[in-house]
Amino acid sequence: MNNAMAHAAAMLTILLCWCTPAVAQPLSVAESNVLLEFELVTPRLGANQLDAQRWGQFFRDQGEVVRVREPLGDDEVSISEVSRGTFRIVRVQAEIDRKGQLVVPGHQFKLSNPGPIMDWLKEIKTYGAQGAPDGKPKWGLSDQQFNQVFEALSEPVKTAIQDQTLNDALAGLQIPKKYPLQIHRTAQPIVDAAGKLPVSDEVEGLSLGTALAGILVQHGLGFRPLRTPRGDIELVVESLADISDAWPVGWPAEQKPRNLIVPTLYETLPAGFENVPLEDVLHAITVQRQVPIIIARAECQTQEIDLTREVSYPEKSRTAWALILESVVRQSKLTQSLRLDERGQPLVFVEPFQPVRAK
Repeated sequence: MNNAMAHAAAMLTILLCWCTPAVAQPLSVAESNVLLEFELVTPRLGANQLDAQRWGQFFRDQGEVVRVREPLGDDEVSISEVSRGTFRIVRVQAEIDRKGQLVVPGHQFKLSNPGPIMDWLKEIKTYGAQGAPDGKPKWGLSDQQFNQVFEALSEPVKTAIQDQTLNDALAGLQIPKKYPLQIHRTAQPIVDAAGKLPVSDEVEGLSLGTALAGILVQHGLGFRPLRTPRGDIELVVESLADISDAWPVGWPAEQKPRNLIVPTLYETLPAGFENVPLEDVLHAITVQRQVPIIIARAECQTQEIDLTREVSYPEKSRTAWALILESVVRQSKLTQSLRLDERGQPLVFVEPFQPVRAK
């Protein structure tokens, strides 16, 4: 601890005052390696063989392998995928209902309106049985894929990141080779502009997923795991202005008393101060309580919130660190939330306050 921090620590017990890396590649889209096989099941009652023939011919016209058969006792619509060398074979078992509609998992199609089914075929032939990842829970990953990514991003960051440039920080995180980091073309200008700027908030000791999100959010960026048409998974960096489902800077804390999740913030001390820069107070809390605080700095800048503005706290004989934190953040039109990284370690995320409109 340097002299300034040692002085700050002493004062806080009485008066809290003092007072391009290789990853930067554009996101690529590979050609599809998906082969489709269709099995069309006719209705159990009121079968219309003409409808079955028309649907079969429709798929053959698209160049797909298709077989039409009568129903068996345990038939269910389904879609599955198996690998054969470099190819992925997607098998679709569909039903033709008594109205002549084609029923597949999650969809019903009419032959008289081929547009939607052509879009669906294109999606499946591009991304396989899971379909396109956009707009789906867990970024369109299966439970197994999500758990594997989550586990890989649970490894702790073992080196100090603060004050490194963004480029050096991203390169130093040692992203797993299985899940390469890719810079989306829309985020490349931001990365280029911020590449030589320092990372202001320390993420050492946090797990990789939260640390990566915490580094990026300081520059208005985020990432999310996305399946490519090849079936691989990449960690894609994008502007937070373009995505609403970025990997979070920590996950919601468990529903239990917060003093049990992060007891150091609920220890008390005599404190009180006037006109101290907000960042100094937050930095003192981080150092004294060993709780990482990550700030959405780019969003603060966008909303013209000055993190160097002075804040105050009324002098009290005993108060909790958590109350000091809540007070100074609120004074600056910010909000703070307690979160957990992928390993369950606590951190605090600070961002501009967004009023919720009553419905």
